[in-house]
Amino acid sequence: MDKVRTVTMDKVCTVTVDKVRTMRTDNIHTVTMEKACTVTMGNVRTVTMNTVRTVTMGKVCTVRMDKFCKVKMAKVHKVTMDKARTVAMDKVRTIRTDKVYTVTTDKFRTLTTDKVHTMTMEQACTVTMHKVRTVTIDKVRTVTLDNVRTVRTDKVRTVTMKRFAE
Repeated sequence: MDKVRTVTMDKVCTVTVDKVRTMRTDNIHTVTMEKACTVTMGNVRTVTMNTVRTVTMGKVCTVRMDKFCKVKMAKVHKVTMDKARTVAMDKVRTIRTDKVYTVTTDKFRTLTTDKVHTMTMEQACTVTMHKVRTVTIDKVRTVTLDNVRTVRTDKVRTVTMKRFAE
């Protein structure tokens, strides 16, 4: 998806992507997902977010990413997660956020990181996480988002991505 200005998903019950080899979004300005109850990403090889301006997740109950090895976020201006209760990261090899200026976690019930080898956050403008219900990242391999301006998830019932490879 190149130079997509706005992607809006309201009241989506189920979005399933199985056996996808590569997902790359370049120069996306707005991705909006409201009222997401479950976001599941299984067997994803890499998650890369370059030049992301805003990532907003409101009222997300569960975000799961299985078999996560590397998460990269470069030039991220704002990442906001509201009302998240649990953030769990199992067997994460590398998490890198470049140019991060602020990381804020408000009203977090649980933050768990198991078997994390490296967590690096450099010069990010704003990362805000408060009242998140559940965010689970484990054994995910690769998801690439380049030049994304805004990512918002609200009112999405289920987003499922299985067997996501590079």
